[in-house]
Amino acid sequence: MVAGCTGAIAKTITAPIDRIKVILQTQYSATAVLEGKRVPYKGIFDCIGVLSFWRGNLVNVVRYFPTQALNFSLNDYISKQLRKNAHAKYTKFISFASGGTAGAITTLVMYPLEYCQTRISADVGSDKKDINQKYYVKREFRGIYDCVSKTSKRGGIKAFYCGIGIAAMGMGFYRTLYFGLYDLVKRTLVPISKNSDEKLKLPILSGLIVAQCITIFASTFCYPFDTLGRRMMLEVAKGKNKQRFTSIIGAVKFIYTEGGIRSFYKGIFANYIKGFSGALILVLYDEITTHFYK
Repeated sequence: MVAGCTGAIAKTITAPIDRIKVILQTQYSATAVLEGKRVPYKGIFDCIGVLSFWRGNLVNVVRYFPTQALNFSLNDYISKQLRKNAHAKYTKFISFASGGTAGAITTLVMYPLEYCQTRISADVGSDKKDINQKYYVKREFRGIYDCVSKTSKRGGIKAFYCGIGIAAMGMGFYRTLYFGLYDLVKRTLVPISKNSDEKLKLPILSGLIVAQCITIFASTFCYPFDTLGRRMMLEVAKGKNKQRFTSIIGAVKFIYTEGGIRSFYKGIFANYIKGFSGALILVLYDEITTHFYK
């Protein structure tokens, strides 16, 4: 609950950056771009004003609240179970294992909402009616219900899980580093008392700096997985006749031909800024849960 609430607030604050990141990642996968069409505005702002930057935020919050709650809860539970019978010299690695497992399981459970959030955020069409439809692109989805309805009709339940393998792998690696490195740094810097149940916690400022550095490192390492997963989501929506790749290997080869390694990192700097919310959640979760341990 604590992680879910802080995550929902953080996601709303960073929603504009999140949408910019998704658009940069997926801009060359849009069906409209492949057909030579163009959107009737020069940027996100011109679509429906400031609110354009929060398009897809509702589904993002709906997804992120249970995702963070499940991530942190599973991580704590798995960590406690592993520590019961773990040898002392292996305890420092437990958070890596519990974090990765929690991340992968959460992705498997929440992936359909991840799919909807990506499709809505990447939908850069317009609702404007006074445009020449021969050249301009009409918005595909009016909201989450419309996205679910249209996706179900086109590809059934299977369509919501396209790219889930690479996404679960990427999130597993990300949470391995996210939870594991943060816990390792805490255990290195914070003296451990004889009470094994004591909650370890860094000072707020130090915690934020450490968490931000870890978030940047983890996201840099795992970002190509995120790009692959989102590109797979958009590719499956085009229909078999327009798909340029149908497998992860095919996606890797195709994206690489677009611009080499850099193609896998489009939007990474926006992701670094957005990553502050992930760092904030780690620190706030520590602060609040430590209070309950007392």
